[in-house]
Amino acid sequence: MPLSPAIRRFALAHASIVVVPAEMLDEHGLEPEFAELLIAEGRLSAGQIDCLERGTALYWQRCRDLFARAPTSWFPPRQTNLLIISEPRGILPYMEPFTGTSSLLYASDLDTHPEYVAYALVHVDRLALLGSVRSTLVCNLSYWFDRDDASRSAFASAAASATRPDARCFTALADTFRWIDQLLHIPLREPQRDISEPYLEIVEGADLYAPKRLQPQITALCDEAESAISDAMQTTAPAAVPARSRTVDALCDWLQQTRAHVIVVAPDGTTVWSPEMNDPRWMQRALVNASDAAVASLHEDLRTIDERSRQFLERVTDVDTLPKSCAVLEFQGGTYIDPARRAVVHKLKQEVFDSLTLPAPPYFRLFLGARVMHEWGHLAHAAKFLRVPDENKPAYKEARAELGDCFLKAIAAIPAIARSTDKETAGLSLCSNHLPPILARKTLARVGDYLSNLMCSKMLPGEEMQAYVRTNVRHHFDENLGLVSELARYAYEVHYLALANLPRSYFFNTSGFVDYFIHSGIITEDNTNALFDAVGRVLACYEIDQTKLALPAQA
Repeated sequence: MPLSPAIRRFALAHASIVVVPAEMLDEHGLEPEFAELLIAEGRLSAGQIDCLERGTALYWQRCRDLFARAPTSWFPPRQTNLLIISEPRGILPYMEPFTGTSSLLYASDLDTHPEYVAYALVHVDRLALLGSVRSTLVCNLSYWFDRDDASRSAFASAAASATRPDARCFTALADTFRWIDQLLHIPLREPQRDISEPYLEIVEGADLYAPKRLQPQITALCDEAESAISDAMQTTAPAAVPARSRTVDALCDWLQQTRAHVIVVAPDGTTVWSPEMNDPRWMQRALVNASDAAVASLHEDLRTIDERSRQFLERVTDVDTLPKSCAVLEFQGGTYIDPARRAVVHKLKQEVFDSLTLPAPPYFRLFLGARVMHEWGHLAHAAKFLRVPDENKPAYKEARAELGDCFLKAIAAIPAIARSTDKETAGLSLCSNHLPPILARKTLARVGDYLSNLMCSKMLPGEEMQAYVRTNVRHHFDENLGLVSELARYAYEVHYLALANLPRSYFFNTSGFVDYFIHSGIITEDNTNALFDAVGRVLACYEIDQTKLALPAQA
């Protein structure tokens, strides 16, 4: 399939980063057309692509083997949206813009060796699960048990020459090869004879044990890694150059001339700009200590919010039909809609960064545009712009009943031991006639999110839709939802994919669902697809009322 313009823009949206979309890279290598794009655009060389492909193949081979042998302490390989950083300045180490589905390498990693790349991929995968560099390094020590001298030597040599910001973390790891074979792991390396000295579990859940005498070395490894990360964060931090007057003036002039459709709130809660204000001096005061890069970035963020808000409001036939309150809107976070004022509120101090001191992280702005339109979509749904028209209601009723029956069939097939150990399913009476409607209602409880995204798919630039969907279609293993709730989430969220022209296989390949749900026997592949298809038939009954919201012509 030819690369779409949206994928090209998404992948190359930042000059110092290329994103390799998850569906473009697997254990067999890069999609040839995408590889050609990276070379043609000067983002990667043929040699770097070869190193990436070989390293990725090793990652898949080894994680698959480790997970098969030690599923309680290892994870299966998966495809991710891979960020490759060519210029680290201004980019925090281990940045994860697409939560749960992204990983990160540096272009300089691809100038080393496939062994280095393979371990770096294992490292970021584990780090995404644990959130701790110390725990990640320790839990991954068992990765090296089956690596021969050539593999270890290649990694150590590459680590010594690597230039990534946290390179010391990996050189410290290479130093462990002097004593790593003295560690034990159940079941990867069980003791071959009676143990004559005390062994201690290093990290809970890692199934990894070390002689007590090696505790200082393990502590030193972790301390060195944390020190390396701390240094990397300082060296990659953007230069704090004070804002130039012309940068601040450009922002304030734009606010005043366009009557920018956004409410800007300072860290102390003061509104420093709104569409009704005539004087931007409050914004000027808020920016007095801001950095130049931060002000320029803020300008682009506010421009995006203004454009998406106008794009929506100008297509609403009668703005007065929009409700002035909406229960499903979120009023937390850094950007949200005030329905009473019909405007987006944007805080200068965001949840993930302070826009007075730092420019927005890469891909933040693409997600910001999508987030703004998504919230407007909730308001459109509340105003019944997105609904099941009368002529579709018989089909809707039938599809909803079918969904309940399909979900019940899937639950009934869950092995008894899995049902009994899951609090949510343990109390369900599978013979109850009331259960199918309950299951259907649970699955469709957040149908407004899908409908908001349906509207987004008609209104947003393709690259913003890509960013939003890749952030919101992911696993929920770490949320303790319970089997029914987790399946319900997947059953409707998977339908976001088609709105961004992504196949269902994207979800299966990036989420770990196949390994943890299907291969484990919790649900069959047939029942999974039947459940997902049943939800799709319900969602297909909804339409956008173009007498109330005029959609742009599709390109």
